[in-house]
Amino acid sequence: MKAIVFDRDGTLIEFVNFLFKEKEVVINKDIVKTLKFLNNINSVKYFIHTNQSGVCRGMFGMEDVNKCNKKIQKILHEEYQLDFCFERIFVAPTFESIYRKPTNNVTLEIKKDFNIAEKNILYIGDTIADYQTALLSKTDCIIYRGYAAKPIKEDLIIEKRLVVYDSLQLMYKVQEFINESND
Repeated sequence: MKAIVFDRDGTLIEFVNFLFKEKEVVINKDIVKTLKFLNNINSVKYFIHTNQSGVCRGMFGMEDVNKCNKKIQKILHEEYQLDFCFERIFVAPTFESIYRKPTNNVTLEIKKDFNIAEKNILYIGDTIADYQTALLSKTDCIIYRGYAAKPIKEDLIIEKRLVVYDSLQLMYKVQEFINESND
């Protein structure tokens, strides 16, 4: 069994600063091919991990976060005919949350609750916090820097082999991970 943890904003969906309106949820077109490839693979569990500090800042509530998360599922099912679901969505609504990136708590829970070792977990994100989360978690990592990624001002100091810029590179890296024998 393997697991893939997707960052939400800028990876699974197009980045919108402090997203809380369902109508602004747009699936990242670069990830669709990869999701279609993964759709019929039963030996992989899927998760979302997202920092949502807009909650503790009073900009929106957890109900807004949950509505956006449900909208993602709805779009994937209705517009892209994808049948897989996310086993769990890990949300960090505060700066003190145990799920606040960077953290290894998500991986620890996946390991405990689903009996999946770190070497069988892939973390896909778009920022340095996602990269640091993968490092802390001792998991494989892909950093997506395509059109939907969060704009960043600083250079990412990340191994070039971990960074992808489009749908084909992303698909190739995910296929590599799926095809590796880690058991």
